[in-house]
Amino acid sequence: MTATGPSAPDLAATLSDPEWRSLHDFLTGFADEAARLVVPAPLHHAFAGAICPQDMADPIAQQFAAVAIHKGDYTSIPADSLYPLLILYRPVFANAVFIVLAPSDRAGAAADRAHTGALTAMMAWARTHASPALVAATTTPHAELSADQALTAMARLIARDLVQQVSDDSGLIAVAETALPFASTRWFWGDDAGKVAELFCLPTLAAEQPDLASRLIDLVMALSPAGLIHRRIGPADLRVQSDDPHDLKVATPFTITFGDLSRGRIQQAIRFNDGRTRPIVCFVPGTLTATWRGRPVTCDLAATIFAQEVTHDGDRVMLRHVSTIRDPGDVTRELATVTCTYTLAANRSIVGFELAVRPARFLTLKDITVTPGLGDLDQLGHFDTLTTLGSTSQPHIAPALGSLALSAVAMLYLCLWESRSLPGHAVGVHVAPADTATELSAVTDDERLTGLRLHYRGRAATRRTPFVVRDTRLVTTGGYYDRAAEYRDLIHDAGDGGWCRDPSMSYDTGVELNAIATWLFFASTGAYGAVPPDRMATLRAWYDRHLSLYRDHLRPDDPNAHERIFVRGLAFVILSLDTIARVHPDAGYDRLADRLTNLLLDTQTPVAGNPDAAVFGSGLPDAPWRPELDSQCAALLALGRRACTQPLSTALAAAIAAGVTALRIATPTSSSYGNDPLDHPTIVISRSMDDDDLVDTGFWTYKLGLALRAFHLIDHAAATGRLALPDATRDHLQQLAATATQALLRAADYRDGLIEVRTSFNAGETNSETQPWAALGLVPHLDRALLDIPAGEALPLSIAITPKA
Repeated sequence: MTATGPSAPDLAATLSDPEWRSLHDFLTGFADEAARLVVPAPLHHAFAGAICPQDMADPIAQQFAAVAIHKGDYTSIPADSLYPLLILYRPVFANAVFIVLAPSDRAGAAADRAHTGALTAMMAWARTHASPALVAATTTPHAELSADQALTAMARLIARDLVQQVSDDSGLIAVAETALPFASTRWFWGDDAGKVAELFCLPTLAAEQPDLASRLIDLVMALSPAGLIHRRIGPADLRVQSDDPHDLKVATPFTITFGDLSRGRIQQAIRFNDGRTRPIVCFVPGTLTATWRGRPVTCDLAATIFAQEVTHDGDRVMLRHVSTIRDPGDVTRELATVTCTYTLAANRSIVGFELAVRPARFLTLKDITVTPGLGDLDQLGHFDTLTTLGSTSQPHIAPALGSLALSAVAMLYLCLWESRSLPGHAVGVHVAPADTATELSAVTDDERLTGLRLHYRGRAATRRTPFVVRDTRLVTTGGYYDRAAEYRDLIHDAGDGGWCRDPSMSYDTGVELNAIATWLFFASTGAYGAVPPDRMATLRAWYDRHLSLYRDHLRPDDPNAHERIFVRGLAFVILSLDTIARVHPDAGYDRLADRLTNLLLDTQTPVAGNPDAAVFGSGLPDAPWRPELDSQCAALLALGRRACTQPLSTALAAAIAAGVTALRIATPTSSSYGNDPLDHPTIVISRSMDDDDLVDTGFWTYKLGLALRAFHLIDHAAATGRLALPDATRDHLQQLAATATQALLRAADYRDGLIEVRTSFNAGETNSETQPWAALGLVPHLDRALLDIPAGEALPLSIAITPKA
């Protein structure tokens, strides 16, 4: 039946709540289908003909356009109605209170995963309370596919949905993060291009898509014109999400700028779609000191702001606040105003900064010093190192604490960065002054750096000749911050119009190296026909250059080496070396692979509660860092490869056995580090065998794909006598592989002859990382081809069949 909605005034009151408002605004996109909408009763006045979730009967037969469910009220919906919805519909919208489901074959973006965790509890409740006959009737049919068929079906989905042309005039192709724009973003990640390129290096797939791997490698090279491998590219983007000066929010291609202009606080974050967006820098106006009529004048610019505004002008947004300087002897007399303006652009990640001191009419301020800079550094990161660049090409690198005098004419660039953070993950704040800063000073709390100030000095200012200073700022995550000239050039790079390159550095350097090494290997065997020698030479030179840079920044002798190594990245560098060593056996690649393998072994830390188990991880051994399932499995993958190609090693066998033993089979019942609870077994890892908090799980499907790839190689090495593992460890490995396979296949759909592996079992679609790594794990043909292992007998894969689009 159709419920009677509230009156218009009641609706207005309902929509005053932002969660109800955002739900209403999303559902207006279904206005032409109101009779097929299911919405909570308070919204019935807005959608005439809609029904309540509690009134649904046979929802599949009724083919609703969308069903909006209150997360706190789903148990009031008949389980026989809710259960089939959760199976055959997918989330297309979610906020803190509501989830909207729509038919799986309906076009549209996926819901924000940060708010879809309640689906797990909904499914568990609905399955438990639905009638057994209905549960049996709605069991999804499955298709039995051979390994070859499954691999082809997964690869073809990538080629159809994810591989896209970057722009009409660039000639580049890339791998979209998702087939449809997600959270209003359209990003192409360089490391994901490397992951897909590695998959399509397999000769059988290359025969179907002859140039795909090579063209994706072209993108990786386009993202690395010098020493940095940049993280991603995307279209120009400038959206004012809030123009309230007290709570502003502006999105540019790869950053979010927000803050309170009335307090002089402008924060920036790097944009992600997986919950990693967080403030990493805070710009502050600092102070002004001057003299007027021989008397000193001092002002805290943030404390004296009296006006502020957000102005949108075409492809630029200006954030502006104005402070007033008053006579300390007569506060009613205004001596000057100080205007700070931050300019954001649609096609660049920089922030243009200008500070202008304008004295009142007929007044002259003398001996002016202003100190704009950075604040809240102790709250936003672990900034401890400063790089500066003068007129020479040699950067100066020093601890950031204390005061550093600068040349009055030569400082062209400075960068404050986190030297103790993982390379690829460290934050850097870059400033290129357009006017001469005479000194840098640190603000400390005696133990940590809390702020950094640039001192600009001027002799005098009047109304007609104000004192103006300018600089350009850039925030990145990544590393290689000793490459000051390259980052300085990034600040001044004008961009290329409609497409933007993320200035941050890739944290998956190993993946890009591995993709190029894999392509070179198969090309050297003649798998791709006649390859121009120049192409081979260019790719090897690229590989050697970036391998050298990686080695230069690895710092294995650092006293905090455990904290300095990104295990997953190191593992893929080892894979790349193992591969390219068979193309160039006399070039020293194999010796370097041995050294890096030993370094990887040094990152193992025992697991509390089991002396035979150990985790590979980044972080100080005595700190409460959490192990990462993907890093653990990547380490096992690299060690498994070395076990297959190197002489028998007891150290390698012990490390692999301990790493496999650290993996457990469990059904996570609570959220942990962004992983939702599950209603089925998966593989998990933790610092302690009894630890339920510091746990990483197989919630994200790509981790299961990486795990399976490692398990296949370790099993092969053990079966062929190259790896001596205890029988109990081999049995455990088989159980882990079976569990990971079944958990991964819960997220797989077979439709229209293609297989899509969703990012998690309750997600609506795949992405550019999940699909290739799931394919490489489910069907290990690439690793077998690299090692010349016969394909052997592979069990068929049972993939859920979803309705045709």
